[in-house]
Amino acid sequence: MTWMAFLKDVFFVMLASFGGPEAHYGVFISMFVKKRKLISEEELLEMIGMFSLVPGPSSSQTLTAIGYKVGGPILATLTFLVWALPAIIIMILTGIFLPLFRNNETLSQGLRYLTPLAIAFITYAAWSLARKVLKLPEHHLLFAALLFLTYLTLGLGGWIIPIILLLGGFFTYARARTPWFNTVKTDFKPRWPVLLLVVFIAMLNPIILSFFTIPLLETFSIFYQYGYSVIGGGQVIIPWMVQDIVFDRTWLSLADFFAGYTIDQAIPGPLFSFAGFVGTFIPQTDNFILQFISGLIAALGIFLPGILLVFFMMPVYLAYRHIPAFKSILQGVSIAAASIITLLALTQFIFLTNTLWDIWGVYLISLIVLWKQKIPPPLLVLLVMLIGFLI
Repeated sequence: MTWMAFLKDVFFVMLASFGGPEAHYGVFISMFVKKRKLISEEELLEMIGMFSLVPGPSSSQTLTAIGYKVGGPILATLTFLVWALPAIIIMILTGIFLPLFRNNETLSQGLRYLTPLAIAFITYAAWSLARKVLKLPEHHLLFAALLFLTYLTLGLGGWIIPIILLLGGFFTYARARTPWFNTVKTDFKPRWPVLLLVVFIAMLNPIILSFFTIPLLETFSIFYQYGYSVIGGGQVIIPWMVQDIVFDRTWLSLADFFAGYTIDQAIPGPLFSFAGFVGTFIPQTDNFILQFISGLIAALGIFLPGILLVFFMMPVYLAYRHIPAFKSILQGVSIAAASIITLLALTQFIFLTNTLWDIWGVYLISLIVLWKQKIPPPLLVLLVMLIGFLI
């Protein structure tokens, strides 16, 4: 497969990816596992579990990792740009021209069916991943236990997610009883400079924020801090941003913040593109160019640590994934990831319970279409939006 053909698929995946990481995974399965067969479901599960353990936007990291596996670091970089840049630019322009989006009833009507479609993608991803990873009776028991544990503890904060993932990996590693040091036979050397760069910039952040008053540099440092501090995806960072940006720094009002966040839900691509929207408010000016640059720098800051970690983690993954001990850990992490996604799919039914028949209809029909794989995800999204505007 040529790089151009792969990037074209990435672009169509971006157009079909609404909602959070869990909804994105359903689109990844449809395109790269089922249709193109570039990776197996097992590999995708392992990547999802691995990047759920590290800071950054997990779905963006997973898709960038797929590009890395297909074509190496350069294709991985291009994959990320095709995936994230359109959403970033749209959200930057949204921040600049926000008054045009306020109280637009026609736009709201046209996008109202994207929520049940996103829930259908989440449900499909949960079913597909659980079906693939649950092979033995003990896997089902572990899945159920982690599902229940996640339900009880997720309200404590996003930090509970990596703990659940590690518990799953520890359990399957202990069950396999595979000695680690006796199985590792490789000359592979991790790319420590990449990891050191992530840590070095993080260590510079307090100095920059304390002693420098350069607005664009301050913007990069603040959003870089968000990027390396958050595990669990775009939704987890929202409460922190509200407190820091709205209440403490007063860069924008709470109404504008949530208006942009609502629009971000209707924009395909990564949720972290919301940083581009917020970044346009930081200069406190009507200068279009300065607002645009500030939005780009905010987006660069929040994405950079997570994407750099892909370039550190993927060589490790490719070198060690076939080693029994490493594979047993990834198996447990994958089961835990499937349980977390399943819980999210179940909780989304709260949204559907008090809705009208048309919302349920879009959800059920979308789920059937995804299961039958008769309509490509990008076309399905366009059809759902068209129905929203016509009805």
